[in-house]
Amino acid sequence: MEYYYYCQMNYKMIIQSFLLLQFCYTASFAQIPSFQWVNPKSSLRERIDLERLIHSKEDILGNWLDHGPVKTSLNFSDDKQIVLEKINYFNLNNGEKVWFTNNGSQRVFSYSLADNTFKRIDKSTYAGYNFNATQFIRKDTLYSAGGYGFWNYSNVLTYFVESKGEWELIRTDGSTPKTILGGYQGYDANNDIFYSGASEEETLGKRVEKGFGNKLYKFDFKTYSWEDLGELNSALPYQMHREIFWTGTYFLQWAKDKLFIIDPIANKVYVYEDNKQYFQNNAQYFAKGDTVICFWDRKANTNKFSVLDLLKKSKPIGAFYQESNIGIYVTVTFASCLLAVIAYVQRNKIRGLKIQSILQKQELDLLNALLQLEDGAYLNSNELNDLLGLHGKSLESQRKIRMNVINQVNHKIKQRFNISDAIQRIGDPSDNRLKLYYLKQETVKTLEKNI
Repeated sequence: MEYYYYCQMNYKMIIQSFLLLQFCYTASFAQIPSFQWVNPKSSLRERIDLERLIHSKEDILGNWLDHGPVKTSLNFSDDKQIVLEKINYFNLNNGEKVWFTNNGSQRVFSYSLADNTFKRIDKSTYAGYNFNATQFIRKDTLYSAGGYGFWNYSNVLTYFVESKGEWELIRTDGSTPKTILGGYQGYDANNDIFYSGASEEETLGKRVEKGFGNKLYKFDFKTYSWEDLGELNSALPYQMHREIFWTGTYFLQWAKDKLFIIDPIANKVYVYEDNKQYFQNNAQYFAKGDTVICFWDRKANTNKFSVLDLLKKSKPIGAFYQESNIGIYVTVTFASCLLAVIAYVQRNKIRGLKIQSILQKQELDLLNALLQLEDGAYLNSNELNDLLGLHGKSLESQRKIRMNVINQVNHKIKQRFNISDAIQRIGDPSDNRLKLYYLKQETVKTLEKNI
């Protein structure tokens, strides 16, 4: 009997020890709610623990080391969306500043490594319409494309205006994709083009059926217009294997025992097959030049490879897309060339014509008036009120409208020519209550070259 009780006690201790070890193992790999990113300088991950608001860095062995608390007034203790939804990150200033967005919302957070400050920089109140939108940085501005929410797929482009803390809509022309969600989505900074293809779709009837588009589109930021490039190569398994990573130059698509490497500029698809090397998906990916680094939450948690090295061992399987109609393409190309010639002849008639398509009437009137000023001349507040037709409005309304128009012009010149604060404002020496406005000399020279 004593032996029986002894065995029973040992059996219980073994079970308890096993459960404890299992708990410890599970806890060691549990995800801590955090804002996580990859530092482009070190190619290692960093994060802000949202429970303790501690900045931590990962070493080359996969160990997370605390580097002290961040300076912040934020509190995420009751923020369920932060815990439940994924966080996107965007490196700015070569990693000196990181922006974060919360999936399905318009919230934007910023962390500065220089002064260790962590804060929210948007003033958004809306959420729930843009889950899994494709977001990217273009010329230091954050853009968001498509998404899903409120039983609806989106195909709109928006951008974040940091000075206002708000998102603005981009009005576009051309053949717009029906939806933008998943598939082949990526911004090509070298050519200033955003690609969208094989997006998820859904029927609107009582019987809901999901599907995927079979076309590739591109949005050209130089013309602010969409173009239907044609039908996707049917050999690509975009309906079965949806994990696709954009390196900035290539789309990498993982499938069983193979990797598709897609070059949208050259319009070519390659497939890499090697029984000695398998590619595990569901990792976090980071592209640095030609190298792709894969992270997993485990020891020995990184793997990396050169895309160009794999391309040398890959075989081409055809074009990425087939043009929908050669005749239409030739016609559009000819028409575009003809319009370009007409625009060249006419562009000197109106100063600012090159960016006229993205300026409202008030904005265009203001820019033309500033361009016509002699060196050393200014527009004062009263002249701006006359120009913008603001007389009869309250002083506060006049001020708000003036600043809004100026901010819009500055933003659009920044987007088109990468010139910050094109319109300058100084105090009137004769009356400090009044302001004087003029164009920065760099702006005038740039516009003269491009108009």
